[in-house]
Amino acid sequence: MPIDFPTEVKGFPFFPIEFDKKARLVDADQTFALDSYIKTGGVTDLLVLSHGWNNDEAQAMILYKNLLSSISKEADDGFSARTVAVVGVFWPSKKFAEADLIAGGAAAFGDDLPADELIAQLELMRIVGESDEDDATIDRLIELVPMLEDKKAARVEFGEKVRTLLGTDMADDPELVDEIPTTMYMMAGDQMLDELGLPRDEEADVGGAGGIASVGGVDDADGGLTGGIAGLGSFFSGIRSGAGNALNMITYYKMKARAGTIGRRGLAPVLREVKDEVPGIKIHLVGHSFGGRLVAATALGESDTAAVLPVDSMTLLQAAFSHNGFAEDWDGARDGYFRDVYVENRISGPTLVTYTPNDKANRVAYPLASRLARQTAAAFGDADDKYGAIGANGAQSTPEAVAGTLLSRDGAYDFDAGVVYNLEGSDHIDNHGDVAGREIANAIVALVNAT
Repeated sequence: MPIDFPTEVKGFPFFPIEFDKKARLVDADQTFALDSYIKTGGVTDLLVLSHGWNNDEAQAMILYKNLLSSISKEADDGFSARTVAVVGVFWPSKKFAEADLIAGGAAAFGDDLPADELIAQLELMRIVGESDEDDATIDRLIELVPMLEDKKAARVEFGEKVRTLLGTDMADDPELVDEIPTTMYMMAGDQMLDELGLPRDEEADVGGAGGIASVGGVDDADGGLTGGIAGLGSFFSGIRSGAGNALNMITYYKMKARAGTIGRRGLAPVLREVKDEVPGIKIHLVGHSFGGRLVAATALGESDTAAVLPVDSMTLLQAAFSHNGFAEDWDGARDGYFRDVYVENRISGPTLVTYTPNDKANRVAYPLASRLARQTAAAFGDADDKYGAIGANGAQSTPEAVAGTLLSRDGAYDFDAGVVYNLEGSDHIDNHGDVAGREIANAIVALVNAT
């Protein structure tokens, strides 16, 4: 059932904008309402929020309410006499399964992923699918689950069918073409499940430097996970675990692709229309997780087919895309996919990037890709890994980037235009979804006031 969107959230005029899987507007009346309100005058700044991996609109709305609640508390005196309205972007996204969140808690090391958990993961893959054919593929994958352990033919078929869910839209996204290991397409289906489901002997030295450490990390004195690839296949190993990890990889890349498409072809045109109506209005993009990639793609736009959207600031909260996304000459030959955002000055003000190794979720797909690419485990997911995430490491090889720290809620910032601020947030961000606190709100308010 569609959510009943409020017209005001925590004191801010609130306008939902919904997109479908193909970046098409779900309800044109929503953009009409936004345009009509903006044209009445008085709004100086538009705060545009995009969620990341959520299974429904209600979950996204919770994020928006919590973040706007914190922002309203940090802006009791107003945004330097500004009048702020809010756009809440809603798009069909799916979160992948994090092993430490699996129902029932941790299994004994060596146990395989329970069959019912894998089937539940497959049911949620319908959000990832783009067609009736994808639904039929998922139906068949569910039928294969009970046979995975005993029948090689079932494993071969599962692996080969599951990667068809990637579809063909990746070809339109150069960053993803580069990121997805070619071995994912070339391996036999059963070999792919083996690679993703079983620890390699040379990496299984528990606690060893850089090792996978019990396929996901070992407990430290504080009950956390150290070493290896925490949050990835933790507690489980085996064929069904490999199948679940394959689904995680596909979910990750599909949602990244969808976020980029919706940003470039969906949200950017909507906001350009707002700027055409009221040229003086300032636009501030804020994205969490895959929503970070969505707003980066919005700023990038489709320069070959449409006018550039002027953006005044951008905030990436634990964003789920490559830490080389804004990079210059990151591999000796290529720039990052979003490099033109800064080369062409498409964001006139500052950019904030929060990051922390506490973000286990942002280290999920990249180590999987590293494994399929036969990369050594020593740099899994960190700043030296080709497959590292910006939400885990900040913007890498980016000339505009400077190192900083996410301050406490009473901390003062001095933000400059054109600078990318990598704010290490471990003191205030405990996990991937911990992005609605007063410390983050304080930084966003300072950012808006700096434009």
